[in-house]
Amino acid sequence: MFNILNSRDFYNKVIDDYQAFCRDNTSASAAINCALSSYHLAEWIWGDWLKKDERAKQRLRIETIDDFKKWLDENAYSFSTLQALANGSKHFNRKTIAKSEVAKVMWSANGEAPTEQTYLSVEVEHRGDVVWQDYQVVMDQMVMFWWDFMTEHGPYDDIYAAEQFR
Repeated sequence: MFNILNSRDFYNKVIDDYQAFCRDNTSASAAINCALSSYHLAEWIWGDWLKKDERAKQRLRIETIDDFKKWLDENAYSFSTLQALANGSKHFNRKTIAKSEVAKVMWSANGEAPTEQTYLSVEVEHRGDVVWQDYQVVMDQMVMFWWDFMTEHGPYDDIYAAEQFR
């Protein structure tokens, strides 16, 4: 698909979307693109190599794509949040809309006058805990998770190194 032929290529798309978001981390469009690609990378990984890699499936204790997504829910801090955002961006859903917001905070440093900073915030649920978190932090963690996963379990040697993300 447009020269995205495997999960490594799609992972590179995740990095491209992430870098676009880092350049403008208040952009709803860039935030949604990050959620879409980060969530759907799981399906690319499964279809590309994981469903055929019996050793990796055994290490992860999974057999199906549903098992893999459940494993991701348990091991990737914000995977279920990205799933909700990805699905919510495809279909109008007031519940998903209510779990994201544009937030503002006043910052002051070195005795200077406070300035207002805007950021995107999302409700994150992980292992029974629910918190509101800066979406930049959510995406930082998810990109690092995918890098760790691809380098530890994946078949490709040429994965972007973590220090190249920003």
